[in-house]
Amino acid sequence: MEHTSRRKINTAYFSEPQAPPATRVRVRRRLEEVKTPVKKRPRLMMHLGYLAVIVLLIAYILVNAFFMPGAYSHLSVFASIPYWDQDRAFESLRRNSRSIDFVSVFWYHLDPEGNIATYADAKEDSTILNFAKANGQKVLALVANLPDKQGESWDSDIVAQVIEGEEARSDHIDALVALADEKGFDGINIDYEFLEPELRGDFSLFIRDLGEALHSRGKLLGVAIHPKTGENNSTENNGSWAQDWVAIHPYVDHLYFMTYGENSLEDGPGPVATGQWIREVVAYAQEVGVPNEKIFAGLGLYGQEWHEKGDAYEGVNADWTYADIVKIVNKNEGDFSRSMQSMVPIYEYGEEGDRHVIWFEDSESLAKKLHLISKLGVQGVALWRLGGEDSKLWEELGH
Repeated sequence: MEHTSRRKINTAYFSEPQAPPATRVRVRRRLEEVKTPVKKRPRLMMHLGYLAVIVLLIAYILVNAFFMPGAYSHLSVFASIPYWDQDRAFESLRRNSRSIDFVSVFWYHLDPEGNIATYADAKEDSTILNFAKANGQKVLALVANLPDKQGESWDSDIVAQVIEGEEARSDHIDALVALADEKGFDGINIDYEFLEPELRGDFSLFIRDLGEALHSRGKLLGVAIHPKTGENNSTENNGSWAQDWVAIHPYVDHLYFMTYGENSLEDGPGPVATGQWIREVVAYAQEVGVPNEKIFAGLGLYGQEWHEKGDAYEGVNADWTYADIVKIVNKNEGDFSRSMQSMVPIYEYGEEGDRHVIWFEDSESLAKKLHLISKLGVQGVALWRLGGEDSKLWEELGH
């Protein structure tokens, strides 16, 4: 009865016989004024809700385009195999061959007479060359001016001996070309580091002539490049002054920018590299005209350790791999933190009364650098080095 009564009251109130025509119009308009917002507001809110969902979806897609597995597969990958950790490095190459385009084997150096020699502990393993070539990778022989004696540093004088003067330079180039031809390498990677500034002109002539000789045989030339953000900066006198990027880039296929080691053991605790520094080095290369297709931005996959000594720190290890650091963390328990500025992981622990600190790279910090490098428009990345790296890195680089 109550339900029926309510219907009768509503019908009576809105029925036309209760008012003259003019009144009925006013009532009808009043009803429309009342009903319009009630009907349209839910639709408006619904449309706004749909729009918000679409915006969030687009934002999610754009963000994750750079942080999802394989997001950086468009970057070419150059990876180094060091002779002192060759087994682990080769195993990494086997597992991740689909993500690697170029391989450099660290087997050769200049002996005291300036001849190309194999490091005493290096194993020239043809299995590595055969595997890489079978999987479509180009293999370059790295030749360095790092002596084959523990504790000795990069030798600028021995490089001067083989590149100063046309005859010496020609003989050295012939030896490098013969190495590539006889061993079946696809090219040569010149890693002559910490050269004196006065070798700048001779080094440019050497790279020009070597590039022409290798290219005439269908071989590649890559050069390890010291990072710098300008010329004649005293804080960047690390061998970079001897490398004239403008003069050498027309004759090379790849320039491997060593954008790691921003903080050395002597500098005290800090990141292997910051994204801002990598950006500045690459920006300078682009500013002076180095083509993007020749630029490989370096990524150090390692960590460095310091011991706290009073108010100072003493560097103790500059080549911890990620796998090594995981073992240290598991042994000493605890967890690592992350630098708020550079977003790289930091692990601190105590041992026999000493405080230790390790700054290193993991897949998360490397992914952020990959995101940066991909936005710079360069050809690829140069990984130093294979063996013991964070395996999740390859999910980012997967082809």
